[in-house]
Amino acid sequence: MSEDGSKVARWGGRWGLIVFLWVAFALAYMARQSLYSIFPVLRSELGFTEMQLALTTTVFGWVYGVANAFGGGVADRVSKQRLIAASLLCSGAALALTGLASTPEWLLAGRSLMGLAQSFYVPAALALIGTMHGPETRARAIALHSTGQSVGVMAGGYYGAAGAESLGWRAMLWGLAGVTAAYALVLRLVLREAGPAAAAPAASGPPAPRTGFFRMLAIPSYALICLCAVAVGSNVWTLYTWLPDILHARFQLPMTQAAVAATTAIEVPMITGMFLGACLGDWVAMRYRRGRLAVMVGGLLLACGCFYGIGAGESLAQVQAATALYAIFKGFYSANYIAFAFEVVPEDCRGLAVGSVNMISALGGTLAPLLVGALRPAYGTLFVFSALSLFGMLCALTLGVAGSRAGRKGE
Repeated sequence: MSEDGSKVARWGGRWGLIVFLWVAFALAYMARQSLYSIFPVLRSELGFTEMQLALTTTVFGWVYGVANAFGGGVADRVSKQRLIAASLLCSGAALALTGLASTPEWLLAGRSLMGLAQSFYVPAALALIGTMHGPETRARAIALHSTGQSVGVMAGGYYGAAGAESLGWRAMLWGLAGVTAAYALVLRLVLREAGPAAAAPAASGPPAPRTGFFRMLAIPSYALICLCAVAVGSNVWTLYTWLPDILHARFQLPMTQAAVAATTAIEVPMITGMFLGACLGDWVAMRYRRGRLAVMVGGLLLACGCFYGIGAGESLAQVQAATALYAIFKGFYSANYIAFAFEVVPEDCRGLAVGSVNMISALGGTLAPLLVGALRPAYGTLFVFSALSLFGMLCALTLGVAGSRAGRKGE
């Protein structure tokens, strides 16, 4: 065994390195989600309005989205291992600055810096995973890593509310910032020792970011994934931002209970859906030319129907059941769309491909919570959820019809 191979084996091989990345992804989402659990505190202590609360998502998402395409291009050119660790370290620093906020504007600036810091992580991490796993295991590897998001959202929702009630919201943010920064140093050591064995082999010079992006958009299947990213992002960002507050207002749940009920109803079923969808996607992808596409389209259609049910639910049990079903079916889509994208774009553009999808999802998706904040008082929750559900179904049908006629790599 080579020296590099021994180092990879020390950390559990290619699957063990994904576990280390999983923890990093969970910490990143804890940093994002913890703030959504303390909206009542931000209203009372810093004087946040409803629109300013919505901007905690929109500002983060727009900075994160714009920077993701740039981060993806960087990930195709520099050491992915270094970029991953640096992103996590800067995310912890941004979270610490957010805890110093004395005005809504200051806090929103901290969210912007966090969006910039985290924008480099996902393109680098998923491109690295894509080089470590072939089509036969790629969706499962991505799904395992992606469950870090679900656990991070649940842990962040609980930690944000419980920590704010017991320690104060500032100390809650500073504690998480310290853990995040410390783990970034550990992760840098692990990824550095993994060395070239965990990285992609050098390919011919990658295209410039602008040229690469438009070259990928000329691939019909990839362009349709970008369209669906807006719909998926709109739904999930709306739930992450507003579901705790909706449960708190509609069913008079205490702040901590509302945060736990919202995040658990989404993330536990989503983990199940991710693993089921990944196993099914990898299996059909090896047997049917458009098998993975069928799993994605079916999952997205069913998820959007359940999203409508969240807005229409008249009891807490109905809302939680609809949320759980939404999360399961969304997991079928989420476990496969990156693996599908890697099948249709050139290998030297994988980082940029991930970053560009994230950019489009964030720019389009994080506009939805802002619209919910503006329209919900006048038109009600059901109207907004119905419109977002219909939009998602139309995107899924477009992907299914047009994607089934498109070709594979570069066609």
